[in-house]
Amino acid sequence: VGLALGYNGGDISWTDDVSVNGTKYDLDMDNNNVYLNAEIRPWGASTNPWAQGLYIAAGAAYLDNDYDLAKRIGNGDTLSIDGKNYQQAVPGQEGGVRGKMS
Repeated sequence: VGLALGYNGGDISWTDDVSVNGTKYDLDMDNNNVYLNAEIRPWGASTNPWAQGLYIAAGAAYLDNDYDLAKRIGNGDTLSIDGKNYQQAVPGQEGGVRGKMS
């Protein structure tokens, strides 16, 4: 029997690096993943390479990931979403769109 306990996490922030249909977005990712995995080898310490390659694995994980996607536009800029163009409603101010996924 083999056990594996692991963690994968951290914050990643990209500016103007994610492009969707020609529009560049800012992306912030907050990852927090913990997992436990058990491997069972039914044939134990067999010398047969085929028996060594066969095993049963079972595990559980806790996933807590947050993603934030944003696009900001200034004066004269156009935001294109799904083939439709949008401009600021109030000149002289900043506008944009933001999406979150948890």
